[in-house]
Amino acid sequence: MSMKFEIAAWDYKTTPAIRAIYGNYSKHPSFVKDIVHLLGGVKTEVGASWLLKHHLDNKGEGLDEKLIDDVYASVTGLSHWGSRLHILQCISRMPIPEHHLENIEEFLRVCLQDTSKFVRAWTYSGIYALAEQYESYKEEAKEMIGEAAQDDPAASVRARCRKLIEQGI
Repeated sequence: MSMKFEIAAWDYKTTPAIRAIYGNYSKHPSFVKDIVHLLGGVKTEVGASWLLKHHLDNKGEGLDEKLIDDVYASVTGLSHWGSRLHILQCISRMPIPEHHLENIEEFLRVCLQDTSKFVRAWTYSGIYALAEQYESYKEEAKEMIGEAAQDDPAASVRARCRKLIEQGI
């Protein structure tokens, strides 16, 4: 069985199953390249993004400029809230190239409108990461995060924004 087939067969819920996929394939030299490529598949984007996040969470290596470029090139095509969430959780560990600012801005705008409160909460972390890298976004980010910390109807969004404010936006 191939990694692509296993990811496509994953039910998006069973953590031991996706961890097993990571355990079976993560040592392969092309693992990171393969999961980045699978971000572009409707049936594989959630599993591939979960694996990317898990890889980065575990101090995984192999995400060079080209692969980061490929990740950011794919973000506007992500259709599932789970894959959006995973990528949002990775943004702070992947420098945003200037030539992808338009993609990232569009991605963040879409995510701010997501029905998932977790996606919306982590979107503010993406906005924070963007402002940390590009001074021209700092004032707008500060204002957006401050407003959401006070006014967003979801407690998880308000809490995430308060945490970002504590970090010094």
